[in-house]
Amino acid sequence: MKKIEGSSLYKKIKEKIGSFVEVRTIDDRILFGKLVSFNPEDGSIMLENAHEKNKKIPSVYISGSAVAQINFFDRGTEEEQLDKKVEALLRIDPTLTYEEIARILDIPVQLAEKIVKKSLR
Repeated sequence: MKKIEGSSLYKKIKEKIGSFVEVRTIDDRILFGKLVSFNPEDGSIMLENAHEKNKKIPSVYISGSAVAQINFFDRGTEEEQLDKKVEALLRIDPTLTYEEIARILDIPVQLAEKIVKKSLR
């Protein structure tokens, strides 16, 4: 893979370090977690506090050759961004409790409950 360190893509992804992202892989896996590292040499990424289906993963390395898509949740109002994050989490693992969602996103449990109930309407 061509080095992209000087590119605007690298700069944009680097700005997203610390954000929650949804990663889709070429083999149709979907993971949600906090982006903690991006390697511009090969496009690989590291997620922490990740979720995939009914699995909680403390940290996961994803090879750049396996990454098909990274979805960022930084468009819209803060409320809309949070709604999108909760929706993404529930797509990956619909069994998550309000407490688990709150812990993952570092928000109050009552807010997680409110967002989930609003999305069910």
